[in-house]
Amino acid sequence: MANDTSARPIKIDTAMGSGAALGRPIQVVKVYWFNPTTLNHTFSIVDPTSSKVLLEGRAEVANQSQVFELPQPMKWRDFKVSTLQSGILYIYTK
Repeated sequence: MANDTSARPIKIDTAMGSGAALGRPIQVVKVYWFNPTTLNHTFSIVDPTSSKVLLEGRAEVANQSQVFELPQPMKWRDFKVSTLQSGILYIYTK
């Protein structure tokens, strides 16, 4: 499979070497981590310019999906999934 930044929701199944280069800012409302396969696997989403961590997570249970609801939408100008040890990230935008 391949990352799909044009889909809604955005679908990421592999770590990225560079930013998503969406060409526009996005308003992220939640991230759904589908089926992280192993306890303590992690993901990290960063700003590719500043390396600031935008969102990160750790699998609390193997083979159990997790939802990261944001209390308010986060504006991302660009993003890079620097770590994704297993599973698929679905990034929901407004």
